[in-house]
Amino acid sequence: MSDRYVNFGDIARGRCGTQCQYGARYTGIDCNGNPNPDYWKELGYPDLGKGLRFRGDTNNYHSLEIHEDDVEEFARRYKKYKEKRMNGSWEY
Repeated sequence: MSDRYVNFGDIARGRCGTQCQYGARYTGIDCNGNPNPDYWKELGYPDLGKGLRFRGDTNNYHSLEIHEDDVEEFARRYKKYKEKRMNGSWEY
């Protein structure tokens, strides 16, 4: 286990196929950098980052980083969410 964080924008584009500003809405991180699942949920975005480690905030989404050990899990959750949503089977 490391203590290394990586740029979330690189993960959003490379692993999730979305731009950073859109992917950041699924992290559960608010504009002050705090875990806050209701912040984006009110706008229809589920908290796919629950239990994962992030640094930075969604107000300046280019500063957002994800712990390298959590990258695979976030990408898996994001892809699963998108797949289920396309099939109309996602529930919050």
